Amino acid sequence: TRRHRHMHPRNVYRDRPMDWEGMMARHPALEAHWKPVRPGSDRKKFDWNSYEATVALAKALFLDDFGVQWNLPEGHLCPSLPNRTNYVHWIEDLLQLAGIW
Repeated sequence: TRRHRHMHPRNVYRDRPMDWEGMMARHPALEAHWKPVRPGSDRKKFDWNSYEATVALAKALFLDDFGVQWNLPEGHLCPSLPNRTNYVHWIEDLLQLAGIW
């Protein structure tokens, strides 16, 4: 298992590789965002440069990992959920240190 050393220890994505095949089975809209590594190649990769692709991925992650159905208004920045999850945990840590949580 690949460990993401910059992720918070409680981050659900820290030690879990992305299950692309499972996600595409559960969320068929993701399939459209797999592009050949280069023209004519059988190898594919996720199109991280596509706004629509990152929104589709965020929707799938929110639903699979948190049970949240989420829609992003057109033209808004799309959060990278694994990284934003770090922020939530860091804020929790600060609240605990302050005795608020």
